[in-house]
Order: sequence, then C-alpha cells, then structure tokens
Amino acid sequence: MALNVDADTIGKQIQSTGSISLYGIEFDFGSHTLKHSSSEQLAQISAFLTQASNVSLYVVGLTDNKGAYSYNQDLSARRAAEVVKQLVNKYQIDSSRLHPVG
Repeated sequence: MALNVDADTIGKQIQSTGSISLYGIEFDFGSHTLKHSSSEQLAQISAFLTQASNVSLYVVGLTDNKGAYSYNQDLSARRAAEVVKQLVNKYQIDSSRLHPVG
C-alpha cells in the first residue's frame, strides 16, 4: 500500500472491500505523538470523511513486535486515540464517527 493515499482512493477501497490500510501515518518509536509527516494523510482522511458524511471508521493503531504484548497493546490504543483526536480537533470530524482500537 502506498503512502499518502488520496481521499478518492480511500473511498473506492472502502466501498470495494469495507476497509483500507494506510501507511502514511507515522509515530516516533515507542510514542503516540504523530510525526509532522502524517499531516498529508490525515488531511486526505478528513477530506474523505467530509465527502462521505454517512461513513464511520474504526481507527486501528499498530506497533512493531518489540517489547511486551501489554505495552504494545497500550501503545497501539494510544496511537489510535491520537489519530482520532487529531481528526476531531484539527479537521472537525465528529468524534461519534471515529472508533479508536488498539
């Protein structure tokens, strides 16, 4: 999957398969703080959600496999919550449409 997928591609993929994996959202190692390089992908997600106002998403956070399972589970949940927070605060997406999952 390519980095920074545009809003139209997001919509087509979700319509086709019901989900999409996006890789343009990045964090520092061991952190839930978004890197600046994530801004473009977040803007495209926001554009898609603005166009498709009836769509709700599960935002799934991921980590690598280094460290304890419980630590990685917590980190992935914090990462998903941070993406939701950014979409709500910066892009005014209704929080009821976004469901963070670790």
